[in-house]
Amino acid sequence: MIDFNRMLVLLESSGMTSADFTGLSQDERMAQGRDIGEPFIRAQLRAHGLDIKEVPPNLDIDQKVDGMLDGKPIQIKLRRSGRDERNDISYEVCRNHDRGLPLEQQLLTKRQQGRDFKGQVEKYYVMNRGETEIYEAPAPAIKRAVLKAIAELNRSRNGILSRPFTSSDGTELRPTIDRDPKSFTPYKVMAFVPVDNVVSNSYPIDPNVKAESPLIDRQRAVRQAPAAPAASAPRRMPFERPEFLQHAEDAKATGSKTFPIGSTQPRKKAEKIDDAKKFGKMHKLQVTINPDDTITFSA
Repeated sequence: MIDFNRMLVLLESSGMTSADFTGLSQDERMAQGRDIGEPFIRAQLRAHGLDIKEVPPNLDIDQKVDGMLDGKPIQIKLRRSGRDERNDISYEVCRNHDRGLPLEQQLLTKRQQGRDFKGQVEKYYVMNRGETEIYEAPAPAIKRAVLKAIAELNRSRNGILSRPFTSSDGTELRPTIDRDPKSFTPYKVMAFVPVDNVVSNSYPIDPNVKAESPLIDRQRAVRQAPAAPAASAPRRMPFERPEFLQHAEDAKATGSKTFPIGSTQPRKKAEKIDDAKKFGKMHKLQVTINPDDTITFSA
């Protein structure tokens, strides 16, 4: 006999129930989106003749690409949050947000641009709250709505977003804190764009079309994916010290990383400085040798 939790998963994966994912961490939200929302939305769009192809997992995580449609990247959004009853599209605008500086100024720094703001997707597909339609919205239309809201924020509050701001056409800019404790960029700005302002098409939900289980969906992806050539381990240059690799990761996540040279012997000190400069040049990092015998990597 099937237990209660398993029954709940099956009901949600069929699209028959709604869920509130607002309180979940980023990893949990992504898992819910992939395993509950995406198979159902993919099946519905497939019934309308839109066959979305799978993409490698790194595109989903890094660039928020959920699939390819006619060779163009798209994103599927599971719009089930506890904010209010309207249908909108959530859009990550800014990362590492500073509430004391103008938002537009911060977006000039590429590493602060949100994944949606700098993303490459062509279209978004989002199911309405009543689960009766799937909306199609072009990415440029959504970005225009966000930029319009930022322009109004500039005129109204000199660009400072210390509390939520709603534009004249209903786009909301909201400073948030990521609930994922592992996030490197906990302070963010999200935009919530009314679907009615950006929708280009809609597809009715057919209750007779059921989503396949996540396992079957993934098995299809394996069958569709072209075989990848066996990859050999990347060859590292002598100056690519393991500690440099870790410091570079930290610098790219936070903007900069300072660490001690760690040697007082002139020859070893000179070698490490020389290696750091070569490493920085290869990995496109700015390298600063500080008077206090430390090195700074800046992304």
